[in-house]
Amino acid sequence: MLTPELKQFRDLRCSDFQRHPVWVGVHNLDVGKPWYDASDESTYRPNTEQLPLAAEGGNVQVRAHFIIRDGSRYPGFIRAASPKWDIPLRKGMPTERSLSGNSPRAIVGVQQPHICVNQETFYFWGGVMGIPKATRERFYSAVGKPAEAIFPITFAAEPGLATGLTDGEVEGFYTMVFGQAPLLEL
Repeated sequence: MLTPELKQFRDLRCSDFQRHPVWVGVHNLDVGKPWYDASDESTYRPNTEQLPLAAEGGNVQVRAHFIIRDGSRYPGFIRAASPKWDIPLRKGMPTERSLSGNSPRAIVGVQQPHICVNQETFYFWGGVMGIPKATRERFYSAVGKPAEAIFPITFAAEPGLATGLTDGEVEGFYTMVFGQAPLLEL
């Protein structure tokens, strides 16, 4: 059995999604495959299953398009989120939403939208560390517009790639603050 192309999540780029419109997390999916022991929760490979993939089946990253406030379109990718993203797997277990003060903005942390501008990939969910100011400024420079001309950004996966929640909106750059709504920065 040949080892598929494997990439860490942080290394996925729009060019990867031009070649393969869907990438899947190998953790739990490829148990027993020769490459599994060398993988972790952040390892992805191109999808080989019939489309659309169910978001509930695991970590499914799909090619998407992004539209900024002025109507300009950019390529990117997102995670297809389960419609049950905010329901605990077990009673008493926290969810992304409950950890974020029950804010509906927490879905951005699940979908992890990434936009590509001039061959560079930018993301909007910064987890507890946030998005560095230099990265935000580089994004504005790449787009060539100020924040008020860019946000909100809508995004949607290409049709037929995955089921689940495959569209959404980004209002800026997010930082997770436990027990509170995600902090929004421009």
